[in-house]
Amino acid sequence: MHFEAQGQKSYNAGTFDFSNGGSGTGYQFYIVYLAAGSVLTLTSSPTTQVPIGTLLDAPSAGQAGMVRLTSAQGTSNVIAGSTSIAIGTPLISSASGQATPWTATGQYVIGYSLEVATAVGQIIEYLPAGSFIHY
Repeated sequence: MHFEAQGQKSYNAGTFDFSNGGSGTGYQFYIVYLAAGSVLTLTSSPTTQVPIGTLLDAPSAGQAGMVRLTSAQGTSNVIAGSTSIAIGTPLISSASGQATPWTATGQYVIGYSLEVATAVGQIIEYLPAGSFIHY
């Protein structure tokens, strides 16, 4: 099951592939991709997993999770995974689904930072890249 609002999509999670026992609890604003069977999963590789956006809520296992798609218009929030994100920095996913600065060719960029991040775990605003960009 899924439903849509402008720039957002909800996916039936089935079984979440999250480290805290199968739910999205605690992972609001983390970067996600669709694994086999359209299961929302935290991204853990900026080069092999194509991110679809950021998780907007914290669903339990089996519940649908609302995702702000990278192709959506407007801005969204993401969790910083670095203490050195400047305004305008291209953002990729870290191994834990947090946003970090782009570092090398072959990485999927989810968008561009609109705020400075000075702490890991800080919520920052970003401008989605529009679909995905593979630098």
